[in-house]
Amino acid sequence: LIRRLYLLGFSLGGLLLATQAAVGLLRWVLYQLGGATTSVGDLSLIGPLAGLLVGLPLWVLAWRLAQALFYGPDSGERESALRRFYLHAVVFFSALAAVSGATLLLAGLLRQAFGLDPQGDFRGPLPVVLITAVTWAYHSLTLRADTARIRELPRQAGVRRLSWYLVGSIGLAAALIGLGGVLSALIRALDAASFGDDLREQLAWSIAALAAGLPVWALIWRRAQGAATPDGPAGDDERGALVRRIYLYGFLFVATLTILSGLVYIVFRLLRAALGDPLPGSLLADLAQAIAFSLIAAGVLAYHGGILRGEGRRRQAAEATRAAELRVAVLDLADGSFGRAVVERLRRELPGLALRPIGLTPAAATAMGAAADPRGLPAQLAEADLIVGPWQVAVPQTAGAEVAQAVGASPARKLLLPSLAEGWAWAGVETWSDEAASGQIVHAVRQVLSGEPIQPARPMTPLAIVGTIIGVILLLIILVSLAVVIGNVLV
Repeated sequence: LIRRLYLLGFSLGGLLLATQAAVGLLRWVLYQLGGATTSVGDLSLIGPLAGLLVGLPLWVLAWRLAQALFYGPDSGERESALRRFYLHAVVFFSALAAVSGATLLLAGLLRQAFGLDPQGDFRGPLPVVLITAVTWAYHSLTLRADTARIRELPRQAGVRRLSWYLVGSIGLAAALIGLGGVLSALIRALDAASFGDDLREQLAWSIAALAAGLPVWALIWRRAQGAATPDGPAGDDERGALVRRIYLYGFLFVATLTILSGLVYIVFRLLRAALGDPLPGSLLADLAQAIAFSLIAAGVLAYHGGILRGEGRRRQAAEATRAAELRVAVLDLADGSFGRAVVERLRRELPGLALRPIGLTPAAATAMGAAADPRGLPAQLAEADLIVGPWQVAVPQTAGAEVAQAVGASPARKLLLPSLAEGWAWAGVETWSDEAASGQIVHAVRQVLSGEPIQPARPMTPLAIVGTIIGVILLLIILVSLAVVIGNVLV
């Protein structure tokens, strides 16, 4: 780990120096080719040349050593999540810089195309776009080569998904902001006497943001959807990944908030107009931005909501298929209240599950509705894939030698509940009611069906609830502030 940190740290430092120097050097060349419009002396070459002479060899040396270790005999280097994190971080930040630079570049070109006064110089953002695009492409190809060489581990897949959805979020946000600006400008133009400079300015920036962000999102989203579409464990993992669900639900949340805020503003303005409060300008122009972003948010809500609903149906169908193939034996050696609660809960929440209730006492058999089986307990448990019951069924002193031996001899996976018993105690385990225990068992059976490690379902603590509420409030404040800033830029 220390060696990886050392090499990747020096590689990152050299890469930053080299890219910054390359941007400065390319910018100097462009200024020289541009004639006398901008005067840049030879002294401005000192910084870029020094950075390139130091940064490029440093990056080449450190990165070649890192590559040699990756292609060497040590499998730990190929399974490292740190290398994936480094590559995806470079891809993310280079994509962010490329999209930002492309937006500035396209906005300047569109301003000139729309007959507006030039603002800035294209030779400023162009080197940033070119150099960061090369950096992005190289590290993306490296990631693709890594994936083709080795099987992706869960930690590496998590880093890859995080990078994909972060870059995709940047592209989609830029595209949506640009599309909203374009639609808003067109709505305002319907009520304008002429297509003035303010509308052309807004249209230039909006088209630039749309053109810069849409290809980035389309490229990343195509990969993400391609990984999440297939059936099987790999597709299930992609569809159920936490970062994907955060991405989808995050855009659903932002879209819903945008629609609500837009509708509130539209109704507010219409009521003011109906009550005779004069508006400083045209009503349609005043409502253009709210209408535009509300319509786009409705499209985002429909698209991402449709994806979530489709994945939910696929998840339920896959879960039902796996449930039908999983034979679950539920044991109870007391009065049957525990076994009945578990069986009813499993039948209600996992209706396709192949259940076999087994009461080890006459009262339990009656309460659970267990059918008599002349083959005996060992034969019944030998056919099970999963055995559910209190922990006592596995202990001869509490369940009897015959029951404990049958449970232990069964090849099924055992899912035991830490229930109370006189003279026995569980350290660090809370006592649950039958209802809470049945909920934990259903949660564990779902994890078994999904191939996940069994972890208890933990309800949110009061402190976590308060923290979540505070986080949501802060997020709302940030989103509202961002919406105000975007509105001031585009209007």
